[in-house]
Amino acid sequence: MITAYGTIESASEAMAKGGFDFITKPFRIEQILFTIEKAIKWLNLQKENRLLKEQLSKKENNL
Repeated sequence: MITAYGTIESASEAMAKGGFDFITKPFRIEQILFTIEKAIKWLNLQKENRLLKEQLSKKENNL
């Protein structure tokens, strides 16, 4: 979320509703790129975690 009027309350609410990060204006493009990079890494970790859980479950069912 990007906002010109950031408060702790609004940041907390945005994160509770699924926001990935909270950036206040004015911002630098480096901030946006860094946040995008973090989000991509987080999504990749989520996918890897899901895949590993599925593989573990299959192994346990074959024992």
